[in-house]
Amino acid sequence: RPTLFRTDMATTSGLTMARRRESWVSRGVWQRRLAKQWSRRKLATRSGVSVSTICNIEYGLNMPAVDTLEGVLRELGCELVIKEVDYDV
Repeated sequence: RPTLFRTDMATTSGLTMARRRESWVSRGVWQRRLAKQWSRRKLATRSGVSVSTICNIEYGLNMPAVDTLEGVLRELGCELVIKEVDYDV
């Protein structure tokens, strides 16, 4: 199975913090938004979510609910498709 998340760690004042947990979701939303030359605020407004939700998605800080992700992707001209995959092949 492919790895869905990659975490970069940074140390600041002795504290270790996750900077970015990159996934196909975070990377895809970020790339599509930049391709449209939209700000996070514009995407958030069009999607009906907060700017912090867009930031959290792009930085991989949390995985959004399916309906939230679907709305964001729809505004970016994408479609969310969920299909069953048999890993016991």
